[in-house]
Amino acid sequence: MGPASWRAGDKTGFYPKDLYRNQLGFQDKYGTTTAQAENGIVGAYLNPKDEDPDVDSGKMMITPIIRWSKSKTIQPFANAKNAIEVDMDLQVPTASSASKPGSISYVVADLEFTDQTSSTKISYGCALFFHKHDGLKDYPIGYDAPSNSVVANVPVIRGNPKITVLPESATYTGTTWRGWRTYRFEITAENFIATLSALKKKSPDSKASNDIADYKLTMYHLNAEINHKSAPAELGWSLRNTRILLHHEHEN
Repeated sequence: MGPASWRAGDKTGFYPKDLYRNQLGFQDKYGTTTAQAENGIVGAYLNPKDEDPDVDSGKMMITPIIRWSKSKTIQPFANAKNAIEVDMDLQVPTASSASKPGSISYVVADLEFTDQTSSTKISYGCALFFHKHDGLKDYPIGYDAPSNSVVANVPVIRGNPKITVLPESATYTGTTWRGWRTYRFEITAENFIATLSALKKKSPDSKASNDIADYKLTMYHLNAEINHKSAPAELGWSLRNTRILLHHEHEN
């Protein structure tokens, strides 16, 4: 990795101290797709120009992920007083897209819940950033019967019945920014019930259980992705201080 690729922080906002160990680009040139990780801070810059056209799917993502083993997964809403809190510091200095189908860039904090009775997976996508979109007012939910999976689009905005945004938290935006912003939000039993209710209204044949106690929290990842099938797109971000907490609602 030569000097041209050292400046990935211009795109992600994060400059690792040990570049040779903690930063890796696809190519030795400025603007190449790059992954970074050092002392609990991670970052990535996505540029589809690095992809081989013969195998290019039209999507790119580099993501930090937590997947719990079966022995350590929990059923958070077995107690209806419980809540899952998500905390993180995030910056998204770089994004471009046509903001249309096939050309988008976005960042979502995604929690996967798995129904223990039907194996239905719910991707609870807490949307933090969507390039040029100021709000996702309809809170769309999609159900895919062949894979028995649900995608719930849950923007981190106050007043959304599917999420509880804590007072000191930043909220969803369509505009890039440089410098750390802190996000803190909860998924309470009431929030989860609202999501299941919306799912059943849209897809009454879904196999997903109506009992919130049936769901285990099985995975978390930062879904920071671009689609570039119809027009160019790029995305640069960095993340630190991520915590997933289980506690009683409103408990400090």
